Amino acid sequence: MKRTAGFTIVEITVVVTVIAILVGIAFFSLSKVQADARDNTRRGNVTAIAHALERYHQTNGEYPSVRNLVNNYGGNTGTAVANLLKLKVEDLKMPRMPASATNALHSAGSPVNDYIIYTGSSVTNNAACQSSTTGGCEKFTLTYAPESGSNIVINSRH
Repeated sequence: MKRTAGFTIVEITVVVTVIAILVGIAFFSLSKVQADARDNTRRGNVTAIAHALERYHQTNGEYPSVRNLVNNYGGNTGTAVANLLKLKVEDLKMPRMPASATNALHSAGSPVNDYIIYTGSSVTNNAACQSSTTGGCEKFTLTYAPESGSNIVINSRH
């Protein structure tokens, strides 16, 4: 009997298995790199917002009220809040928030759907800090959720 050159079924199975393992490793590595990139975007955006809030405080002697910043109110679009804080509109968009949203600042709950929770407080007039368009806050907290790890909280400097 004459033998022809070729691969056996075992050799083909081994090669396919090795290729599948390599593809799996590459996919996992790519997913991790993408998640890290989104987390870096989140960190950069929240840092930019925190710095803008501090600049606002230097100029106005108070932080903006919760009512003036959070997306719970229709007028607080990304453009309006970016103008108030002198930010780029892109700084108010998080990587995985809904496409229709233009402002990632939210006032309640936990930071789901890639929203940033903005909490303001005031000892002298907390009602104005929460709900007035002309009032302000003495302190703020920004809370956001990275893709890996627990929530990150940034507090005001004053």
